[in-house]
Amino acid sequence: MSLIVGIPLLAFEAVFESAVLVRLPVYGGTLNLVLLTVLCWNLLAERSDGLGWAFAGGLFADVLSGGPMGASIIGLLAVGYVAGLTEGRLWRTHFLLPLASALLGTIAFHLIYLMILALTGYPVNLADQLAYITFPSVFLNMLGVLPLYWLIRRLHDWLRPAPVAI
Repeated sequence: MSLIVGIPLLAFEAVFESAVLVRLPVYGGTLNLVLLTVLCWNLLAERSDGLGWAFAGGLFADVLSGGPMGASIIGLLAVGYVAGLTEGRLWRTHFLLPLASALLGTIAFHLIYLMILALTGYPVNLADQLAYITFPSVFLNMLGVLPLYWLIRRLHDWLRPAPVAI
């Protein structure tokens, strides 16, 4: 059920990222809505549900990127899996959880993506990539994760209401 909502949402975010956000870099970094949505959903939902969102988001990001097919899928699946280990049980309402996941998730996703680029023959200067793309993106993702987490949490509660016990 949640993928019926998640697939169009992630497709829209991937198109919005590739058409608009890449044209608005801040010190070389951009806001990664697909990554943040996958992280937020994995923090809130069951692991199998979150991995579906990670695969769909990675597929849309790969189709619209100039990188190798599968790089975003692998990166989002890895980051989403680690974020989903709690399955919504740990500090669900604490604001530090999405901030920490945005910080660590962005760094891990970029490192995985850069590793795949290097393995597939793309020229990668790790120091420059980290300094001029990853760290500004970490800052932007940490700014954007709290409002997005609030929205994704509302979406999750609407799609998966808590069971009522009488």
